Amino acid sequence: MGALELYCRMLLVRIDLRIPINGMNSDNPLERDVPICFVNIGVGLIKRFIASLNAQIATDQMNKAKEGKRVYDCPLNYIWVRERNTSYNEHYHLVIMVNQNSYYPFGRLHHEGTLACMVQKAWASALGLTTDEVEGLVHIPERPMYTLNRNHPPAQLQKDLGEVALRLAYLAKNETKVLGDGHRNFGCSNPRKGLI
Repeated sequence: MGALELYCRMLLVRIDLRIPINGMNSDNPLERDVPICFVNIGVGLIKRFIASLNAQIATDQMNKAKEGKRVYDCPLNYIWVRERNTSYNEHYHLVIMVNQNSYYPFGRLHHEGTLACMVQKAWASALGLTTDEVEGLVHIPERPMYTLNRNHPPAQLQKDLGEVALRLAYLAKNETKVLGDGHRNFGCSNPRKGLI
């Protein structure tokens, strides 16, 4: 069962996650000589990010329920790719998919309670840093949000799916994938159930 079968209104958000080298977000080798903090970029980085984001969503949903607010089922679905272009630093492109009724709009990185803020906190947690130390490492590209509504007329849903597929095609480019280093370049929430 894909995400669109879990909830009829789905929000898809494209984000980029960057990795600092030696505690610095710099391509200048002279600036990487002395670490200002220690970054956990070991095995399972994206797994830690997803676990932290899932925990924050669950906590947010629980807090909303305690306040008497309506809570919608909101399992997190995602697609990620790992890349390195001209930079020394690797980076990740992600698409996260959530129930639009729970988290629309995506929000801003520094606005507490928004999905954007949760993403920044999750990336900080995965790297073993504070949110101040990951400043600039979470990038939200232009037009990051897409919505799908399975109750739209078929022609509109097909048009919306086409726009999403076009945006997701960017993740599939081969030029910047890191090949031959024994690490995965792609992952998703549950490929057996379908993503969208």
